[in-house]
Amino acid sequence: MLGDSDIRLSAEVSDPHGIAARAMIDCLLDGGTPQQALLHAGRLKVLREALAAALDGELSAEHLIVARLLRRAISMRWRLTLWSSLPGSSLPGRRGSDQTWMRPSWW
Repeated sequence: MLGDSDIRLSAEVSDPHGIAARAMIDCLLDGGTPQQALLHAGRLKVLREALAAALDGELSAEHLIVARLLRRAISMRWRLTLWSSLPGSSLPGRRGSDQTWMRPSWW
C-alpha cells in the first residue's frame, strides 16, 4: 500500500518492520507530514534527507482507508494470537470441531 503511494521507506531502512519504521508509518497514517514522521526516526543511521525523500509520497484517501484497515487487522491478529497463548484459553477448531469460544479459566 505504501509503495503504491511512492513511500519507499524499505529502500532506506534496513528493518521496515522495526520500531522506528512502524512509528514513522503510524505517524503518516494518522495524518502527520513526512517532517513529523522524521521525528520518530530515532537513531536510524540514514541521512535525514534520504529518509525525508523516502517518506514523501502521496497518500490518497483510498490509500489511507486501506492502510488503516490493514493496520487494524494486523493489530487484532496480534491480540488474538496473544490471547490464544494464555493458559486456559481456546479457539474454535483447535481441539475439536464442536469447540466454542471460551473464556480463559482464570477469568
